[in-house]
Amino acid sequence: MATCVKIFTILACCIFFCTAKAEKKTFNVINTSGPDIPFREILLEKSLGKDIFSCTVTHDSFDNALKKLTLGTADIVLVKKSPQELQINNEQIIAYQYSSTPILAAVNKRNTLKKISISDLRKIWNDDYSSWSTFDPKNVFSIHRYGMRLEDGSFLYLKDFLQLKQDTSHFPLETSQQIITMTAANPNAISIFVFEKDSDFSAINLLQITDNNGRNIKLQIPHTAVFLKKNQQKIQNFLKVKKGK
Repeated sequence: MATCVKIFTILACCIFFCTAKAEKKTFNVINTSGPDIPFREILLEKSLGKDIFSCTVTHDSFDNALKKLTLGTADIVLVKKSPQELQINNEQIIAYQYSSTPILAAVNKRNTLKKISISDLRKIWNDDYSSWSTFDPKNVFSIHRYGMRLEDGSFLYLKDFLQLKQDTSHFPLETSQQIITMTAANPNAISIFVFEKDSDFSAINLLQITDNNGRNIKLQIPHTAVFLKKNQQKIQNFLKVKKGK
């Protein structure tokens, strides 16, 4: 009898571990733009939560990624556009916005500027406004522009959204905190950067961004995942970051 119990226990353990292994899902992810901060945070949160998953991330164009999705060689396609912008005409495919990253504009503490319109922001970055005299006749010094690396996915999103010139230039930095530090050190600085946790804004003045009619707006990068409808539940569950861990 004892032998039978041992055999049954061993079999039960084998079945459990085999089932757990079978349930482990590898998500084949295609990122269609630059580094995706919210997705990296999701991976970190899931790792800390010890969820059973694995993930591969590759890069491709959106059109190629959709083809791979329909062929079954990809599970998730990441894109920095809202579901409404994508306009996917396929009932088997879902576009789900799982996160958004705030974009902030800031100036040095000595700058009296409080708000800026999308139009003026575009002109500054395109160098149509080369000095602060446009906003303050007493200040004729050149505007120094600080932002993200030119190949960064967030900057590429802004370049498209703000309709920046192809040869637009600024002083590129690696992190938002570096941008904040440089803005705080230069009285003629203006900067654009993504919101990151634990950033210290005390040394700079954040600008209120408005549309061209003067209405306050929030500038945000949408993070959308595209996947097959049949996989909706498991992928949406995977993408939901559990707060407070």
